[in-house]
Amino acid sequence: MSIRKTITALALCAAGLSVAGAGTALAEEVVGEYPTAQACSDKLEELAEHGDPGPLMCVPVNADDQDGPNNLVRD
Repeated sequence: MSIRKTITALALCAAGLSVAGAGTALAEEVVGEYPTAQACSDKLEELAEHGDPGPLMCVPVNADDQDGPNNLVRD
């Protein structure tokens, strides 16, 4: 994986986390459901590579299991 693709994926995550952390009541659209955090991250990277405008982020289904099932959400 190239550094450029990694930076793009991280930028999309950071943008999503910034909006989520701001405490605003924005609607989130669930783009997909994935069995693991890694599967969600892989899909996020794939979408970034194909020019998805974001912001997208992976959100754990269960707060106690960060590596378990994740939803890919768009803010």
